Amino acid sequence: MYLKYIVGLLVFQLFSLLLVFLIGIVPFVFILQMEPIGKIDFEVELRLNAVINLLFSGVYFSALTGLNALKSYHKAAVNAEILQKEIAQAQYEGLKNQVNPHFLFNSLNVLSSLVHVDADLSEKFIDRLAKAYRYVLEQRDQELVPLKTEIDFINAFIFLLKIRFEDKLQVNISIPAEKLNLYIPPLTLQLLIENAVKHNELSKSSPLVVDIRAEDDDYLVVQNNVQLRKQEFASTGVGLKNITNQYSYFTPKKVTFQLSDSLYQARVPLLT
Repeated sequence: MYLKYIVGLLVFQLFSLLLVFLIGIVPFVFILQMEPIGKIDFEVELRLNAVINLLFSGVYFSALTGLNALKSYHKAAVNAEILQKEIAQAQYEGLKNQVNPHFLFNSLNVLSSLVHVDADLSEKFIDRLAKAYRYVLEQRDQELVPLKTEIDFINAFIFLLKIRFEDKLQVNISIPAEKLNLYIPPLTLQLLIENAVKHNELSKSSPLVVDIRAEDDDYLVVQNNVQLRKQEFASTGVGLKNITNQYSYFTPKKVTFQLSDSLYQARVPLLT
């Protein structure tokens, strides 16, 4: 780039000197044969004019080159930003496409275990499942939904879980009204609740208790008591990775997951 600039500057200055020679000297000295005016020697005057011309042409070329470079940089920055957004959008769409089948797969697993136990409950489950999955389909093209909309869906989803687990699962939701208009990626709460159910033992004597609350710093907290079940296979962590990656598309605020001996807590930002 620097070599290109130097070569361009030299060519530009040589061209400007040639123009001065052809326009300012040849017509008057060689064609009209006019004598130089003034006390300054003619050769000195030529050298002085050449130096002034080189200075002005250098400044002009530098300004012109800088302006073009600035325009090129701005155009490249805009194109890079557009490309980055397109890549991020493609990644986000891929994440949503992973989440939706995930919900249906887990719900069908619940139904398959229930259908042999209680036909009436299975019918109720199918009805609520249809309503819940309608939400999934309606929100599949939405990047964010109001927290109130997500909570309405979660209440239906909890009903599905309660049909299976009864008193083995308790979900407490405490969110101030002013926080319900903030936004969240669809199915975030569903993934967090599923994660708690998946990794913990549930029983009537030791129920799994999930608390959902909004904090003053516009974070949504989902926490549960820890009573880890013996894992027959290693967890892939796909659900939590999905949540983290979705939030990285919208905000620099961090999603955090903390595990202690007695409590597991997930904190996700509420967006404006």
